Amino acid sequence: MAKSPIERPALLRLFEGREAVIFDLDGTLHGGGRDVESAGDSARVTGMRLRHRMGTADCFESFSLFDRFVKARVPEMSKSEALLACFGIGLSEMNRFRETHESPEQFVRPAPDVARAIYEIRQRFRLILATNNSRSLALRIVKCLGLNLSLFEYVQASEDVGFPKPDPRFFTQIMNVVGLPAARLVSVGDGQVTDVAPALALGMGAWQVRGPQDIVQLAGILGGASS
Repeated sequence: MAKSPIERPALLRLFEGREAVIFDLDGTLHGGGRDVESAGDSARVTGMRLRHRMGTADCFESFSLFDRFVKARVPEMSKSEALLACFGIGLSEMNRFRETHESPEQFVRPAPDVARAIYEIRQRFRLILATNNSRSLALRIVKCLGLNLSLFEYVQASEDVGFPKPDPRFFTQIMNVVGLPAARLVSVGDGQVTDVAPALALGMGAWQVRGPQDIVQLAGILGGASS
C-alpha cells in the first residue's frame, strides 16, 4: 500500500500491472469529510437522524457523540456498519434520510482539475466508482463536480448490492462485474477502514489519499510515466 504524502516510485510500483482503478467518492474525488462545509452537512444530517437515540437536543452534539463512540468502541467499522449494529439504522433507511436532508448542490463545487485528472487516468485504466452513498445521491455529487460519468465503466453504490464498504462482498462484487482478479485492481480512497484494509485483504492494491488534490497529482505521475 502506498501512503500519502505522494511518493512517486511507490505509486508507480503500486499501479504497475493493474488494469482497473476503484475510486471512492466522498473525501476522494471531492472534499467530503475533509471539507468544512461538507463535513458540517454530513454531521448535521447524521446528527438529526440520531438525535432522539443519543438523547441530545442538538444534532451536532449527537453526531459528535456518535463519532467518538465509533472511534472508541468499533474503530474497525464504517459509520454505515456502526449505525446498523449500534442503533438498528439500516443503509436504506439512512440513505432515504440523507437524500431528503442533504444537499450536495449547496457544498460540492465544480472541480475541473479533478475531472481532467480522471479523464487522463482513464486513458490507461478501466475506472470504477464505488461509494456507500445511495446511487441517486452519488450521481448528484458527480454532476456537481462536473465529472463525465461515462468515464466510469461501472458505478457501484452499496445499497444496490446490499452491503456497504468495508464488507469484502462489496469488493468481490466489483471483481465479478468487471471480470478481473484482485491482483489487477487497485482501490483508491480516503478511508483506511473502508477503502484500504478490505481491498488489501482480498489481494488488491490500495492507496489512501488525503483528498482530491492527490488524484490530480496521481494523474500527473502516471502520465509522466507513460511519456
